[in-house]
Amino acid sequence: MSRFFVERAFSKEAKDLGDQIILDIKDAFTIKLNESEWMTESVRQLAIEKVHLIRQKIGYPTQSPDITNAGELQEYYSNISISATTYFANKLSVVTHDVRESWSQVGKPVDKEEWGMSAQTVNAYYSPSGNEIVFPAGIMQAPVFYDPSIPKYLSYGAFGAVAGHELSHAFDSSGRNYDQNGNYTDWWDKSTIEAFKTKTDCFVEQYHNYTVPTKNGRLPINGKLTLGENIADAGGLTAAYQSWKRREDEKADLKLPGLDYFTKEQVFFLAYGQTWCGKMRYVNHYCLNSTRALTKHREEQVVQRIYTDPHSPDIFRIKVCLSTFISGPLLLMNSRVQPPIHANSERLSAVLSRHPLVSFGKRDYDPSLAMAFWSKCMIRK
Repeated sequence: MSRFFVERAFSKEAKDLGDQIILDIKDAFTIKLNESEWMTESVRQLAIEKVHLIRQKIGYPTQSPDITNAGELQEYYSNISISATTYFANKLSVVTHDVRESWSQVGKPVDKEEWGMSAQTVNAYYSPSGNEIVFPAGIMQAPVFYDPSIPKYLSYGAFGAVAGHELSHAFDSSGRNYDQNGNYTDWWDKSTIEAFKTKTDCFVEQYHNYTVPTKNGRLPINGKLTLGENIADAGGLTAAYQSWKRREDEKADLKLPGLDYFTKEQVFFLAYGQTWCGKMRYVNHYCLNSTRALTKHREEQVVQRIYTDPHSPDIFRIKVCLSTFISGPLLLMNSRVQPPIHANSERLSAVLSRHPLVSFGKRDYDPSLAMAFWSKCMIRK
């Protein structure tokens, strides 16, 4: 399946752009690490080395096996028997093949070319023990990743932030325990660990102050449970923005037709926000009815995920992350034109209307008030 998916949905040019974005993100992390005063010099140099040694796997595997090589694929799956009439036998044959492959690696060096996901999978991951980031072709599709002919601020705002997110896991509350070679070890000294804890305590407190409404009152986000993902969100977005700005300085992209009222910076952040817009996640289960109440089944889902999911609810991954990244809507005030308010309202409402009632600390989020606020921010003073 991976081979046919890649042939139809993922070009070599797209793979090259993905590699370029990852390299840019790694450069941004190197620059940031060099400026990090909270790290001691020895730890900083090891961290920079870790960034340089991160293996990046983009699109699809070209070894173990090379999915673009029909002969190699046929040999790799030669032990599997498939029939159009025996589903259970097919499944048993595939499982037997996978188990045989796993046992055949016992006592051998780790195959670092092997992938843990198929090319068509819509996901990505960072492996601390392998010190590698993997982005299958499945996730490198719009609205996360765009064709190389499309202005780069879209791909950097969406895919770049996802890539930076995964790379940030190398230095979050869990990934920091693995060194540049993927070994589980204490390579941070006491001073760096204490400084890291002080900084991450701010993240814990910040997210804990955001709540979701339930029948039993406000339920705060678990800042400790979501710490690693929150760090990755903030670090990923920052690295993606810095990477895109450097590329933009080298060769500026054109604005997209129909989005003339938006600056490129605005579209960058809209692309980031769009990656987390959906109808089947967390706070999007809320019903904006007359009582602003949650249905019993949906409320149970929200509560369960608050207690068990290491990710913050999607709307907070947008709004809290952006509020951490920029102090106020500064980047939304540099439009060179002064458009009618309603023009921006219509465009932004498509984004804001996806996210119904949530609570920001002790205040409720009102889409109509937020709409008016953001419209004013977008007009150049």
